[in-house]
Amino acid sequence: MNRLEIINRVKQIFANSNHKFEIYKNAEGVEFRIDALVVGTEIYVITPEGELPAPDGEVVLEDGTKIMVKEGKVGELMLPEVSTEEMADAELADGTKITNKEDGDFAEGQMLYVIDAEGNEVMAPEGEHTTKSGIVIVVDAEGKITGVKYPDQSGEGSLEEQSKNKMAQATLIDGTVVETEGDLSVGADLYLVTEEGKQPANSGEYETEDGKIVVVEDGKIIDIKEKAQIDVQMMEMFTQALESLSNELNALRKENEELKNKFSKFAAEPAAEKIYDKRGEYIQSIKQLEFSKLEQLSQLRRALKK
Repeated sequence: MNRLEIINRVKQIFANSNHKFEIYKNAEGVEFRIDALVVGTEIYVITPEGELPAPDGEVVLEDGTKIMVKEGKVGELMLPEVSTEEMADAELADGTKITNKEDGDFAEGQMLYVIDAEGNEVMAPEGEHTTKSGIVIVVDAEGKITGVKYPDQSGEGSLEEQSKNKMAQATLIDGTVVETEGDLSVGADLYLVTEEGKQPANSGEYETEDGKIVVVEDGKIIDIKEKAQIDVQMMEMFTQALESLSNELNALRKENEELKNKFSKFAAEPAAEKIYDKRGEYIQSIKQLEFSKLEQLSQLRRALKK
């Protein structure tokens, strides 16, 4: 029994039919299960026989996202390119529509406008704005674009230096976001991203969602380890224990059902004659003998009176 078979068997035992996964399709309609579109995440092909690890190679999803599969995992992830039309008239992550009122890409020096509910174009507020397609746009107090960065490209203007000092982020299993300058690697400083801002990570081990154990000492990463694979033998023992428990529960249910049926039959039967034990029969015979003597005395008394 392999790891996937064990997991599927445990799901069957618990009848976990409501568990939901992210399902994606390629252009041919083949379905894939990917828990998250993140490098390192396992990817499975959904077949009539069940879920199988996706073979190595390129997978192109319906929306144009390209995934390079390596050893059953997302090795590389290439998001679909954003068209010029989208760049000139886009939508922010919160649903707000923006435009540069020009034909062409968003670029440094252009004015950025927000389209309100009535369709009016008003000057975009100062700050950093991110579109749904991942474009980051920085606007000054006059509504002018001072920096632009497209996904997987170097930044322009005020975002050029930020692009050079690219920050890598990862999410821990408890939902905490951590960040490093450059790639998540040994020697980099690790920061915890909180509502109050960034703060150096305390010494210790941190487990990421993609299965890495990051060891930190004095705020610096000193080691990165892949999380140990689950012991298949232990999982098999666990599965067998669950199956045994499931069988025992089924046996108890069957026994309980049989007892219910027997009780129902017993309750439906007519009342039978009372059965006494030997002591009861002896007591009953003594009482009958006493009654017989009294009856004989009574008859003798009546005869003497005549």
